[in-house]
Amino acid sequence: MPAFKHTERSGRPFARRDLMGGVWVGEFIFTRCAGSCPVMISRMMTLYKKAPEAAYVSFTVDPDYDTLPLEHFEPMVHELFAHGQLVAS
Repeated sequence: MPAFKHTERSGRPFARRDLMGGVWVGEFIFTRCAGSCPVMISRMMTLYKKAPEAAYVSFTVDPDYDTLPLEHFEPMVHELFAHGQLVAS
């Protein structure tokens, strides 16, 4: 993966180096997506329950809309992001 530097949900910088040396799973989503994104997030949560030791990263492809806090997001997503990262790309 090429180097990147974005902002994590807490507001801190987040870069490729934060993922180095461990197992991680990533996905690219946008919160207004009503089709495949909820399915992808559900699958990510299933993976998390099977392998909680991995890092889970969701990159938004709509950072102008997907700003923090994400109160409009479903509770399941909040549970996943409590254990992973939401990164504005």
